[in-house]
Amino acid sequence: MPLESLLRTLGEHLQADDHEHGYLLLDPMLRETLEEPDLLAHGCEVFPIPIDRPQLSQSQWPRLVKLRPAAVEILLASISLAMSEQSSAELESEEGFVVGGWLRSAAEPRVLVHHLQDLMRPSEPRVGRRYLRLADRRVLEWIWPVLSPLQRQQWLGPISQWWVLNRRNELALHAITDAAQGSPHPDPELLSAAQWTRLYDCELAQQILRGWQSFAGALPTDYLPQAERALSSVRSLGVTQPADIVLMSAYQLQIHPQLCEHPRVVELVRAAQSSDVPLRDALAEIPDPEGWDRIRHELTTGSRPYPLA
Repeated sequence: MPLESLLRTLGEHLQADDHEHGYLLLDPMLRETLEEPDLLAHGCEVFPIPIDRPQLSQSQWPRLVKLRPAAVEILLASISLAMSEQSSAELESEEGFVVGGWLRSAAEPRVLVHHLQDLMRPSEPRVGRRYLRLADRRVLEWIWPVLSPLQRQQWLGPISQWWVLNRRNELALHAITDAAQGSPHPDPELLSAAQWTRLYDCELAQQILRGWQSFAGALPTDYLPQAERALSSVRSLGVTQPADIVLMSAYQLQIHPQLCEHPRVVELVRAAQSSDVPLRDALAEIPDPEGWDRIRHELTTGSRPYPLA
């Protein structure tokens, strides 16, 4: 979506209710781009979200910015930054994302800060308090699909709309549907073991997505489920090294969703696992591109595999 269209659409949503305010969520853990003096000069208010972690300085705390409706330049700058920081896999890998998203809420800043602070410090069983970087929009995008309706309601709390920019440069809305509306549950629903496991996979999933985007350009609308399936398929072969998981996932996303079931691919993976041959070198035995094209054809048509060499 063009920058001008994103600005118009997001601006309309953030200002659609006179009783609610628009907010910008920032994560300056690795770098600072939207400087506080500039935000203040445009009439915005900046509120740090304290995170009590010894490895974080106050300058690395997430920040909530209360947007002034007339400060179109700040909204434009934040959208432009969100687009640019995901335009390069290398840049993203080194510097991460600063723009966490845009929120709409009737709550005052101190209430939102307290709510977000609680969200970012969940307790993991047998581990204790963790820092969950929800100001990083990739984390919210990854965990949201597996949250229960009650968890979504509790996570949003006083936030009526939580907008993020996805990897297709499209606005994605996180909100509670009318069917899920109800009175807040008095006891927070804790993250399950499976949800914590998924969170631990977030960085690996982002590596897969960065690699995919570097050779595919525009990602499909279902890029997240596809990446999740690739990760699961590769692990089903017993692949455990992160670099090998990313490599095999890249092949699957390029070739076919059932790539990890192809006999020749399984054979080469098993050979690499039983020897000192790196997986990349083992897969290089398949001629490129004709060998991979043949595997794609066999998987697509269901035809019988035959020798590639």
